[in-house]
Amino acid sequence: MFEYADRADAKPSERKDFLWAEVRARMERADASARFSAARGLFVAYNSGGTGFRRVANFLWMHLAAPFEILFSRADCVFVRTTPPMMQISYVFWGWVFGRKTAVWLMDYHPVFGERTAKEGSLMRKIWGVFSWFDRFAVGKTRLFVCLDDAMRELVEKRFKGAKTLISPTFPAAECDFFDLAKKTPSGPIKFLYSGNLGEAHPTENFEILLKKLSARTRTHLSYCGRMEHSRARLEALAARAGAEFEAHAFIKNYSDMGKFYAENAFDYGVVILDEKFKGVVSPSKFSGYSSFGLPILYLGPRGTNASLLCGKFGAGVEAADAAEIDACVEKLLNPETQPKCAAATKGSVEYFSARAAEGVAAALLRL
Repeated sequence: MFEYADRADAKPSERKDFLWAEVRARMERADASARFSAARGLFVAYNSGGTGFRRVANFLWMHLAAPFEILFSRADCVFVRTTPPMMQISYVFWGWVFGRKTAVWLMDYHPVFGERTAKEGSLMRKIWGVFSWFDRFAVGKTRLFVCLDDAMRELVEKRFKGAKTLISPTFPAAECDFFDLAKKTPSGPIKFLYSGNLGEAHPTENFEILLKKLSARTRTHLSYCGRMEHSRARLEALAARAGAEFEAHAFIKNYSDMGKFYAENAFDYGVVILDEKFKGVVSPSKFSGYSSFGLPILYLGPRGTNASLLCGKFGAGVEAADAAEIDACVEKLLNPETQPKCAAATKGSVEYFSARAAEGVAAALLRL
């Protein structure tokens, strides 16, 4: 079950939902008798507008269709990806009613996301609280939670006592060309790149403090590569306040071209930011778009996420969980030995964040 799922009869070469395609391919190899069907939205071309007509239509359609999809598919197992929001509530509940095994792959965790973002005491907070109650009641009946990182697993196990969990990070659609992006000489500015949307989950206060401290001691350069004009304007103003240079680049349409783009512009670090209140609710994914091509990261956010794992376990980046850790982070960034070591370490992380992660999900589903 996924809003943008491939048709069940799609040939391997035609499958665009690469996360599920990789899991399904491994299940088919392990058990030739496995059969698949798909519950999809009315509109299956990706649309990022959360309140646009197509997204709202998909949301209503998939919630209302849940009991009929489960009943008429006669599936042994219902595997739910959490798009549109809160799909796990409908599909796990009706799966339980009809005696089907269910598993949930949390891409992000609504309604917890809504509870944490709504103002304390507001009507929206109360509404999200009602949905949260339904989630606690229904989703605890699932057989398996596939979580993106340790933080999400911690949240699930706290929310549902005795929950069976599995960690499987998201992964790129294809193998990436690895580049040697180690800084060969310590001369020149320290160059950061931020790509993607700079939304509510990405506060910039600590990043601005860090850039100010760095700019006071060395040349610092910030680049933006993305489609969002408001993100570009916000980062440009931030760089000006921090005394850093700024440059905007055109959006890179082809994912496979990212490594060449990083190399040509001699970036030192890709920037990943996450607000503490979103720990366990979402998992920042931009890190893989950097590290898969050999670019280390600067991560400003809570521990337990995959971005933090990249820095801590693999040594492929520099991190600061809060303002108290920024000074130590600055010293690491100023050390000319840090960037080459981090760039070299990205290679060790590639396999962990590769499509091989699909093997664990496939095996767990076949064991249900």
